[in-house]
Amino acid sequence: AKVMVYLDRSIDGDDPTWGSPATCGSTIRADSIDNSSQPIVCCGLFQRGEIYVEDEYEDNIWPEPQSGDDKTVLTVETGETSLKISITSFYDENKKEDNILSYLFTSSRKDNPFFSRPVFEANALNLGSKNSILDIYHHANVPYQVEKGAMDHEDAIEEIIEVLQASKLLKTIVVVGHRVAHGGNRFSSPAIINDTVVDDIKRISHPGRKENPANILGIRLVTKKFPNLPALAVFDTSYHSTMPPKAFTYALPESFRNDLQIRKYGSSGMALDFITGVAKSVLQNKMRQPTGFTKNSVGTSFIVVRLGNEPSATAVVNGKSADTSVGFLSNEGVSSGTAIGSIDPAIISYIAKSKKIPMEEVLQTIEQQSGLRAISGGEADIDILIKNANGGDENAALAVDIYVYNISKHVASMLVACGGATHGLIFTEGSRENNHEIREKVMEYLSPHLG
Repeated sequence: AKVMVYLDRSIDGDDPTWGSPATCGSTIRADSIDNSSQPIVCCGLFQRGEIYVEDEYEDNIWPEPQSGDDKTVLTVETGETSLKISITSFYDENKKEDNILSYLFTSSRKDNPFFSRPVFEANALNLGSKNSILDIYHHANVPYQVEKGAMDHEDAIEEIIEVLQASKLLKTIVVVGHRVAHGGNRFSSPAIINDTVVDDIKRISHPGRKENPANILGIRLVTKKFPNLPALAVFDTSYHSTMPPKAFTYALPESFRNDLQIRKYGSSGMALDFITGVAKSVLQNKMRQPTGFTKNSVGTSFIVVRLGNEPSATAVVNGKSADTSVGFLSNEGVSSGTAIGSIDPAIISYIAKSKKIPMEEVLQTIEQQSGLRAISGGEADIDILIKNANGGDENAALAVDIYVYNISKHVASMLVACGGATHGLIFTEGSRENNHEIREKVMEYLSPHLG
């Protein structure tokens, strides 16, 4: 690939390719073959692609209100011990018409007129523990933090609503959007939330067993507070519903595949949609075209590499997922801090028979004690592993080598899904200060194949 696009929320002071991202979104720097660089700050509802704003404000300084901010969207992302609530104004900049529901269900984003602006964000962490934290950002206030001895999801929502009432933002909300981790075979697009939809999400529990219950909790608590607002569920896996059968089908008996809905589902679809949409815009509007491609063809093929502690590789062709390294569950694919990655199933039965322990115990051990932490002697964080490896720790060095080799191998396999060539390789979800080391190591493997 002749053009590399790096996208991340974190600031990497040691890496000159990074800018200073604003709190509301992500900063892009696209490095072209002539080494020019153009930063763009991006904001978007549900991280939808190709809708971005070029802003000048600095990190942690929110924009002042504008006309059109009187109607907003509340987005909710609920984790097991976390909660993120954002408010974004979304309106037609020219006509000032707020047809937000229409936008959410628009399948084609080409020439979409909607303009997005962040106006509020709240992040709650460590919910259910004794050291809960709630960070709140709002254009009218200095960012501040609430620390409580113990706070659950409902407590956090109460605190957030109290702030919204004081800032008069509560009255501007016209629709609520919930991120839901897994839509199974049932949901390939956003759905208006009702009792039937919630029941269907509950039934999709096998692949999303860790996240879907938390997502349902968020839906229940927010609906309780906003019973009269229309609400939508947006599914992370629906982005990957465009994969062809040859990419998502496991070679298992049909009764297993159909009765148990076993297939490759992928993950992080909303982020991938946003990332590739912005990358396409950058390459089309800001940069010189890669050799061999016309302007109209730019952006039709990307490989997105998510780094950090939940790595993956995804092939995106013509704005749609063509294949991904994440399978039925997130354990498949790239070996990460806590996930073993792809494994021969015969190993599981071999361990059970040889160690004379129940199969369920073997599976539990693999899920709870495997991944890079099993190689390093307990450390799972890739940043710490890199530091330890640079300090001479041989086990940490092996863990880093496995991590980099796995990523590189899966990226190379995505070239097949892209038809043998790609317009851009996108690195995102960076591992903070050591991000550049990972990229450099990955590119050492891939450069001979990418040109």
